[in-house]
Amino acid sequence: MKKPEEIFKWNGISIRQHVDVFKIGTDALLLGAWVPKIVENPKRIFDVGSGTGILALMMAYYFEDAAITAIDFDEAAIELADSNFKNSFWSERLIAQHENIFTYSSSTKSKFDLVLCNPPFFYKQLEAKNNVNAKAKHAVVSSQIWMEAFSGRLNTSGHLCIVVPFDTAYDWIVSANECGLYCQDRMDVYSFRTDSVPGRSLLHFHSVLTVPEITRIDIYESYNRYNKVYLDFTKISHNTHWIKKTGQKQ
Repeated sequence: MKKPEEIFKWNGISIRQHVDVFKIGTDALLLGAWVPKIVENPKRIFDVGSGTGILALMMAYYFEDAAITAIDFDEAAIELADSNFKNSFWSERLIAQHENIFTYSSSTKSKFDLVLCNPPFFYKQLEAKNNVNAKAKHAVVSSQIWMEAFSGRLNTSGHLCIVVPFDTAYDWIVSANECGLYCQDRMDVYSFRTDSVPGRSLLHFHSVLTVPEITRIDIYESYNRYNKVYLDFTKISHNTHWIKKTGQKQ
């Protein structure tokens, strides 16, 4: 039986998603919108943990000369991302590959100008009840091992951009430093303007040691209602966020 699907609309682009693959969320949208504001004109981009392919599609939209490779260890995610890539305007610049970043042969590793990832958050913590969430958000390796894998795919002047929980950001920064990468920019993400502590941090790393530029963004103006700054930043709207698929090509 065919699984029910939804169409996510972003900036005029239709992206299929279904229950077997972690759905598009705020973290990916923020990361995808933030990267082109801080990284200039990468030619080769590596999206680690593609899911639906939303980050790769956003990179194709923002960087018109870039070739993007998206990988995921989950076959269902790669199948879905590949379908979304082929249905996009940039299918010739997008590749979806079934790959585990930790087991890929070191002798044939390609290097990239930009690596981006929305990595699993909950290292050695209670796993999520939902199997899809568990696969997408629960790590079986530490931030240090993740960083070693990321740095192995960067060229000498490459950039790494990730989104992590605010309370783990320091651990990720330390792990990056041990791999010769240093935080260039950090954007802290708050749910509401009145919140005292952010929920997420977007981190940008490079090989140059510098004092990072720290910014913030607030998501909601009231419960379940995005504010204008967030909507403009991510290019989504209140009314066209989710659309049920009816069978016609979107």
